Amino acid sequence: MNSTTISNIQIKYFMIGNALNLKIIGENSSKVNLNWVETGNKIFKEYCKNIEEKYEKNYKIISEDGIFLCTISASNIFYLALITDNFPDKFIFQIIEDLKKENIHLLIDEKGELNKPGKQAFKAIIQHYDNTYYDLIADINGNINELKVDFQNNLKKVLGNTEDLQKLDVKANQLKSDANIFKKDARKLERKTCCQNFRWTILLIFVIIFLILIVALPLIIRNINGTSTGSNSISSEQGVVNSVKNNTRLLFNGNKK
Repeated sequence: MNSTTISNIQIKYFMIGNALNLKIIGENSSKVNLNWVETGNKIFKEYCKNIEEKYEKNYKIISEDGIFLCTISASNIFYLALITDNFPDKFIFQIIEDLKKENIHLLIDEKGELNKPGKQAFKAIIQHYDNTYYDLIADINGNINELKVDFQNNLKKVLGNTEDLQKLDVKANQLKSDANIFKKDARKLERKTCCQNFRWTILLIFVIIFLILIVALPLIIRNINGTSTGSNSISSEQGVVNSVKNNTRLLFNGNKK
């Protein structure tokens, strides 16, 4: 059995085996751990039963040591990886696809185990995804840091805008208060103006009435005096007429006798 070391602690254990004869072709482990190897061998032997139903299907097995991911290719090659809980599953299956494309399982010696070029190719593929994962994590951390900086800057802006809004709110309240005072003063002025206008109107009416009385009163008095004189003249004339009539009657009666 050949074993190389994987630098990425996220990938604890990786194994390639022949599903037909249950022979391990190659293994990689982040550290020496017999429990990982024993559990991997048990899964290998158990999983390769009735392999016709399991070709090109991905399976996940959760254990105390981590998560085992495994699959069997159409060429009867078994792939198994033990990873931590936070390592993406898709990275393991991408590694498996690359191992299939590169036909790593064919780079074996007379014992049926990976030869030196096979071990190097196996390790290189795993390290490639190892670096890719950490680059991705670094990018994510960098983006998170940028987001933190942007968030802090935006928070400062928001706080500054909040202070400006508070100042504007104070000014708005002051303007509202001034507007209310102005409205009250305007109403007072309007009432005062109405009272003054009413007083002037009453005064004007009295002046007009006074002028009318000054002009009309002499005319009324004159008309009254004229009417009284006319009545007296008519009475005098009527008395004269009556006297003439009486005298005529007397004369007429005297002549008749």
